[in-house]
Amino acid sequence: MLGAFDVVVDGRPVAVRGGPAVVLAALVAAPNRLVSTTALAGYVWPDQPELQVPGNVQTLVSRLRRAIGGASVETVGNGYRLAVPEEAVDLWRFRRLVREASEATDPLAEATALDAALELWRGGPFADLLGDRVAPGLVDEWFTAYVRRVDLDFERGAYAPHIAELGRLTSRYPLREVAWHRLVLAQFRSGRRAEALETYQRAVRLIRRELGLDPGAELREVQRLLFGGAEEPRPRRTVPRQLPASSRFFTGRAAELTALDRLTSGVAAIVGAAGAGKTALAVHWGHRAEVRFPDGQLYLNLRGFGPGQPLEPSVALETLLRSLGVPAGQIPAQLDAQSALMRTLLSGQRLLLVLDNAFDSEQVRPLLPGAGCLVLVTSRNQLRGLVGQDGAHRIRLDPLTTTEADTLLEQVVGGQRTRAEPAAATALAAAAGQLPLALMIVAERAARQATLPLADLAAELRSDRHLDRLVLGDDSAGDIRSAFSWSYEALEEPARRMFRLLGVLPGGEFGVPVAAAVAGVTDGQAARLLDRLASLHLVEPASTGRFTLHDLLREYAAELVTDQATARERVLDWYAHTALAGRQAMSNGYDNEFYVPLRSADVRPQRFGGYDDALRWFEAEAESCLWVIQQAAAEGRHGLAMMATKATWLFMYLTARWRDMRAANLAVLESARAHSDPYAEANALNHLSIAVEMLGDVDQALAYARESADRYRRTHAPRGELVVLVNMAGTLNALNRYDEALELHRQAYLLAEQVNDVVLQAGALEVGSTACSGLGRHAEAIDNGRRAVELYRKQEEPGRVAGGLLALARAYAAAGDDSAVETLREALGMAQRDNLALRQADIRVELGRQLRAAGDRAAAIAEWRTALRIFADHDDPRAADVEALLGA
Repeated sequence: MLGAFDVVVDGRPVAVRGGPAVVLAALVAAPNRLVSTTALAGYVWPDQPELQVPGNVQTLVSRLRRAIGGASVETVGNGYRLAVPEEAVDLWRFRRLVREASEATDPLAEATALDAALELWRGGPFADLLGDRVAPGLVDEWFTAYVRRVDLDFERGAYAPHIAELGRLTSRYPLREVAWHRLVLAQFRSGRRAEALETYQRAVRLIRRELGLDPGAELREVQRLLFGGAEEPRPRRTVPRQLPASSRFFTGRAAELTALDRLTSGVAAIVGAAGAGKTALAVHWGHRAEVRFPDGQLYLNLRGFGPGQPLEPSVALETLLRSLGVPAGQIPAQLDAQSALMRTLLSGQRLLLVLDNAFDSEQVRPLLPGAGCLVLVTSRNQLRGLVGQDGAHRIRLDPLTTTEADTLLEQVVGGQRTRAEPAAATALAAAAGQLPLALMIVAERAARQATLPLADLAAELRSDRHLDRLVLGDDSAGDIRSAFSWSYEALEEPARRMFRLLGVLPGGEFGVPVAAAVAGVTDGQAARLLDRLASLHLVEPASTGRFTLHDLLREYAAELVTDQATARERVLDWYAHTALAGRQAMSNGYDNEFYVPLRSADVRPQRFGGYDDALRWFEAEAESCLWVIQQAAAEGRHGLAMMATKATWLFMYLTARWRDMRAANLAVLESARAHSDPYAEANALNHLSIAVEMLGDVDQALAYARESADRYRRTHAPRGELVVLVNMAGTLNALNRYDEALELHRQAYLLAEQVNDVVLQAGALEVGSTACSGLGRHAEAIDNGRRAVELYRKQEEPGRVAGGLLALARAYAAAGDDSAVETLREALGMAQRDNLALRQADIRVELGRQLRAAGDRAAAIAEWRTALRIFADHDDPRAADVEALLGA
C-alpha cells in the first residue's frame, strides 16, 4: 500500500482496480477493524451521493472477495473488516517497525528499525486511491519517521547525504517547515552557506505568502546561525515536547483521527463521557502528528474533573508561560496580561497545545494562543461556549464499536486466548460497556490471571455489584465508579436527583415525559435537567427530545437511588398508562378490560394526536414496553402487566414483533396462573398462539389456541372466543387445511355479528377469503376480501387495511384477475406509510410472485431481494422461503 497499489495472493500478483481497490485500501487503513458500509461508499463515490447505497458496496466487496479470497474480508454488523496477519501488509509492518524504533535503547538500534520502516515506502501511500481522506495522516507518520532518521545522522555529523532528498521534500510539501529547517541546516553544515541562505529566504517568502505567518522557532534559530557567519548558533531554546507517553494499546477512532488530521490551527474540543478515551486520543494523535508542530507540544492537565479543585486559569497560564521559558519574575500578575503575553510569545508559531480534562469553556478561553497554533481540549463538558463563541471543532467520543473493543482485548490479553473463547471475549467487552477505561481494567484483570477462563471472568462481571469489579486496586484513576463520581459531584442537587432516578429506567432510549414522571417535575423542568446532564455526558442526546444512558452509568445511578421501589412504581405506571393512551389513539373506542388506576396522582401519562403519533411512540419505546410488562408481572402487579400487554398487542402485531409478543405473554401467562385468573390466562394463550405461529411452530400455535378457546368458553367470554376462532382459521389456512378454516370462518362471522364487533367481522372475512381461494371458490374469496377491506377502512384501522388488501390480492391472483398487482401496490404503499416493515415484506413476496407470473423476472427478483433483506434484518424464519424463491 505504501506506493504503487500492489496485491499478491499466494505469491501471484492479482489485479485489483477501481472500486474494489478503493474498498481494500479503506479496509487496510483500519487494520482488523470494522469499516461501515456508509464510510466505504463515501470513499468510493465521494461526489456521488446517489451511488452511496449498501447494495453498490456489497457488489464491490463481492468482486474484491473473488480477487483476493473471500475469507480475508469479513462481514461484521453493518460493515466489513480485513482479517489478515500484520506481516501481510506493508503499512502495518511500517507501523510496527516505527514502534520498535521508539522503544529502542540506543541510536544504532533505532536507526536500523527506522531504515527498515522507511525502505517499505515506494511512493505516495495508496497510489492516490483515497486522496486526502486517508493519505495526510499517513504522510505525517512517514514524515515523523524520516525526520527522526535524519536527526540521528545529524547527531553523528552526517549532513550532506540528506540534502538531495530534503530538497525534493520541500518541493513536494512546501508548507512542511521541518523539512526546510533540516535542508538549511544540512546545507550550512556541509559548507554550502550561500545555498543555505537562499533556501532560508525562499522558505520564509513561501510561508509568509501562503500562511501569512512568520517562520517558526527552528527556522528563526537557523537564521541566527546563517547571519552569524561561521560561529556556532546561540544555545537553542529547548522545544517543548510535553505530551505523556501514548498507550501502545490505543485502538480504533479512525474517523476521529481523520478529523484531527484535517485541522491545521484553531481549537478542537474532544468531548465524551468519563472513560471514553479522550486523553488517549489527544495524546496518540499528538505523537502521530509531531512533525506538524516544529515549535513544540505543550500539555497541561486542567484537573476539571477529579479529586481537588479545577486549575484556576491564572495558575494554568503561569505554568504554560514557564514552559515557554518565561522567568517567574517576568510573568504578570493579572490574568489578562498573562493571556496577552502568551499570545505574543506564540504568535505565528506552529505549536500544539493540549489542555486536558477541562471543566468548562470559561476555564479554557484565557489559555487560547493566537493564530498558527492548534489547541486540543478534552473534557466531559460539551464545551458549548467554546464551540459557539470561539469556533472550536467538537469531536464527540462514543464507546468503542464491538470490533474495536474486541481488538483492544486481544492486544492486552493475547490473541490466543480471545480466539479460543470468542464469545466470552465479546461478553467481557459488553460487560465493560465498550468504554476504553473499563475495557482496560477488564483486560488487565484477564492478563494478570492468565489461567482464568475468560468465560468465568465474564460471568463474574455479569453478577451483582458489577462496578465493584471494574477497579484497579492501586490506582484511583483506574476506578470506573470514581471516574463517574467526579462528573456527578460537579452537578447541582436537582440535576443529581434526576440522574439518580434515571437509574430505575429500562435500558435504551428514553424521552423527557418519562423522566418528568419519575422525578415528579414538569416536562419543561425535566428537559432542562436532562440538558444539564447531557452537558457533562452523563446522558447523551439521541433523537429529538430523547436521550440514552450508558449501561455502566445506569448501574452507578441505580446505586445512588434511596427508594428504588417508589421510583420504579412511578415508571411502571407511566409506561402502562401511556401505552393504553397509545392503543386508544390507534384504535378508536378501545377500552382495556384490565384497566387499573394510577397509584401516583402526579404521574402524567403522555397523550397522542392520532394513529401516526402513537405508532411512533411505540416504535421508540418497544423495548421499554416489554420490560414494563415483565417487570410488573415479576413484582406481582398482575393487573398492570395485563393492561400493558393488551395495550401494546396491536403495535406488536402490526409491526410483527413476534418474539416480544411471545416474551410478554409468557410473563403474563405465569402471572395469570399465579393469581388464578383464567380470563387473563385465555388472553395470554391466544396471543402466544399468534406469536409462535409466526415464529414457525404451527403445532404449538394450534395447541395454545385450543387451550385459549377453552378458557374463554369457561369464563363466558364470547368476544375472546371469537378472536381465537379468527386466529385459528388463519393458522389452518397456513397449513392448507382450508375446509377446517372455512368452518371456523363461518362460526367466527356469526359470533362477530352477535357481539357487534365490526373489526373482528372484517378479520373473519379476511381469513374466509383466503380459505375460499384455497378451495377454488374465487368469487366468494374476492367478495370476502372486498368486504373485509371496506370494514377496515370504515373503522379507520390503517394498519389492518394493508393485510386485508393482501388477502384480496391473493384472491384476485387465484382467480386470474389482473387486479392483483395493482391491489398489492396499494397494500405496499399503505404498509410503507405506516412503517410496517414485515408487512411490507409479506406483500413484496406476493408481488414478486405475480410479477414473475406476468413475465417480469427482473422486477420479481428486486421485490424478493428487498423482502429477504427485511426478513433477515428481523431474524424472521420466512427469510428461508424467499431464499428458495430466489434460488429457483
